[in-house]
Amino acid sequence: MKWSSLDDTENKPQFWDSLMPKPPTETSTAKKDQASAGPKYVFVPLKPSAAERKATQDAKDALEARLNTLGDEFTQAITIATVAKREADAAGRISLQALSQSKAAKEASDAAGQISLQALANSNAALRVSDQANQAAQQANTAAQAAKATADATKSAFDIQTANLAASQAAAATAAAAQAAQQAAALKALSDKAAMDKLTADAALAALAAKADQAVADASAARTKADQTVAEAQSAAQAQAQAAIASSQAAAATQAALDRAAAQAAAQAAAQATIDRAAQQAAAQAAALAAQQAAAAANTWTPKGHWKDNAGRVIPQLLGFETSVQMCKDRAQERGYNVIGLQSGRCFAGIDSDYEFLGPGTGTDELGSGFENNVFTLGTYTKGSRNQAAQDAARAAQDAAGAAAAQQAADALVSFGYNYSMPNGNGGEPSGNYNLDNY
Repeated sequence: MKWSSLDDTENKPQFWDSLMPKPPTETSTAKKDQASAGPKYVFVPLKPSAAERKATQDAKDALEARLNTLGDEFTQAITIATVAKREADAAGRISLQALSQSKAAKEASDAAGQISLQALANSNAALRVSDQANQAAQQANTAAQAAKATADATKSAFDIQTANLAASQAAAATAAAAQAAQQAAALKALSDKAAMDKLTADAALAALAAKADQAVADASAARTKADQTVAEAQSAAQAQAQAAIASSQAAAATQAALDRAAAQAAAQAAAQATIDRAAQQAAAQAAALAAQQAAAAANTWTPKGHWKDNAGRVIPQLLGFETSVQMCKDRAQERGYNVIGLQSGRCFAGIDSDYEFLGPGTGTDELGSGFENNVFTLGTYTKGSRNQAAQDAARAAQDAAGAAAAQQAADALVSFGYNYSMPNGNGGEPSGNYNLDNY
């Protein structure tokens, strides 16, 4: 951003009215007078720099990389959906196979039932034959008994041959009855075995039916899970497609904004020379004003009030006795000091001395009072910095002022308990004595 003159209405583009912010507010009277006398300045956007163009290109590259990543993620989602579909189809085939096995088990169960029913019918027929055989045996036994009775009754009337024939017939009937009873027992055993086979077939049928039901339930659960996986994959693919569309739209919007910015930069190129000249003038004026203010601040003494002192002298250098504050200021400034303290007419000076070390005083006299300084600081003052180079300069200035004045100041310091010749003091000397190396 640079300064541009609002008075240059002939070359000002139309869109400046919407782009120009308000001029910065000036606070000082000098700046207000200077602003009223010269042109007014505002900020306007410049042609994008090489760094800005590089940042824009990097943003476009990052956007293209993001689009490529979204494409890869979309392809991966489609692959996942395809795998899920294959798994669902496999689960469907397993379900159909289980259903087929269930049908086969049902058919086997039906066949076992038919066999059981046939065995039951055979058993019933055997029972009926057994009953008939029993009846025939009973009838034969009855006939034998009747024949025996008849033989006994007519023993005298018939011959022995006839009786023997009747006995033979009775024995044959008895043997036939016994054989029929054996056949009936065998048929009864076959009937019992058929009943047991029917129970075994029923149990096997129940187990096969249970397995078939479980297979159908597993296949249904697998089908449901596969459908859910396909739905999730489709949702993810749709979301990624929407994100890709949004990214494309953002890229188009970014490119349009870049095009507009380039057009604005091209439109402002014609006015750039005028803006640069105005900026140079404003910078020169600001530098001159800053130099004036710095010079004024450097030569301005600020009153700091009354602060306590002791025999060690928080402001160490005695410059002499003065009858006014201004004379003490002038003498201290021409010798390179930036803090003074007047104490009963005596002018003490130092460089960045910590005049607040003993706390505030209570006096009001302009020339100070006993062990209480009326303190003033120059614009270059920095509290307690102990600037050795500045102190050396102050010593050189003091030496240049004359050996007599220095000796007078040293004698005055000694009379107040200040040990001027003590080297490299550290602030912990007896009676609070300090030398110039301490400050």
